[in-house]
Amino acid sequence: MHSMTLVSSATSNLNAREAGLLKRVGSSARRSTALVLAQRFARDATEVWASLVEPIACGRRFYRLYSDHLYEVWLIGWSPGVCLPLHDHGGVSGAIYVVHGALDERFGSLPFNGQTLRRRALARGEGHALDTQHVHEVTNTGNVTAYSIHAYTPRLRLMNGYVVDEAQGTLARNGLVEHTEWL
Repeated sequence: MHSMTLVSSATSNLNAREAGLLKRVGSSARRSTALVLAQRFARDATEVWASLVEPIACGRRFYRLYSDHLYEVWLIGWSPGVCLPLHDHGGVSGAIYVVHGALDERFGSLPFNGQTLRRRALARGEGHALDTQHVHEVTNTGNVTAYSIHAYTPRLRLMNGYVVDEAQGTLARNGLVEHTEWL
């Protein structure tokens, strides 16, 4: 099981910087896609997130970089070997963009009609958009802590967990992970 840690001191320190950060990122980026927003935070807000990058012994860590009524942006740290099992994002669009280390993703799309989950490796500087039907499992298969920036629109409130029987070609919901614990 992965551990979820919200580092409140880092989050509260970041909240004081949000106004200046948004000015640099720009209001046009907030109205654009989640992937563009994640890429802009990776490029234009390095001084905010880079100071948070450090080795993690076990689990994941979450740092909220920005939140408003349209978007939410997080930096998530992944210790070596940690896996977030197959899940969706509760009908929310989003993006993942790796800024340190590398991640492995197994993914598919809802409805899951007999498809086989595909795999892709995401290295530093790589990412992609997540549509509202995207389901995925994310794993740090490397030997160093990985960090990724995630942007969601609207704000992420819940994630549905899934189990897959690839032999049968079926996908079943196996629970609900509420995002409120990260707020």
